[in-house]
Amino acid sequence: MKRPSLYMLKGFAYYMDFVVYPLVVAGLSAAYLMKDFDGRPLRWLATVIVGAAVWTLVKYIIHRFILHHVMFIREMHDQHHRSPKELIDTPIWLSLSFMLAGVLLPSWWLLSLVRRRGSPVGMTLGYLIYGLMHHAMHHWRIRHGT
Repeated sequence: MKRPSLYMLKGFAYYMDFVVYPLVVAGLSAAYLMKDFDGRPLRWLATVIVGAAVWTLVKYIIHRFILHHVMFIREMHDQHHRSPKELIDTPIWLSLSFMLAGVLLPSWWLLSLVRRRGSPVGMTLGYLIYGLMHHAMHHWRIRHGT
């Protein structure tokens, strides 16, 4: 019998990103609509799109400089590549801490009100969509010719 990886998450923990991050997106969007809505939703939507685009750069930087060079994280990432079907992912406490410290708080301090409401929504959506696509590539079997 194959021994489970040290880095393998239990099913519930693995899927937490798909529960928590939609709630974060909904909460940030609701905060904008209920508290800071300025009558210009397209302006907010544009900052959401920019935030999603920025996520692709952030993801590249994380992958290039953290996942391949930081000791514990590099080992987890290598194990993920050796066993792509295992439920190996960033634990929710770590990814959520990064999103709060690396996205939400800097947005709040550095950007204007509209951008600080829209860009974190976009970055969080970018992370969520990336996570869904990454999961699908490793775990879903898509039949060709059907």
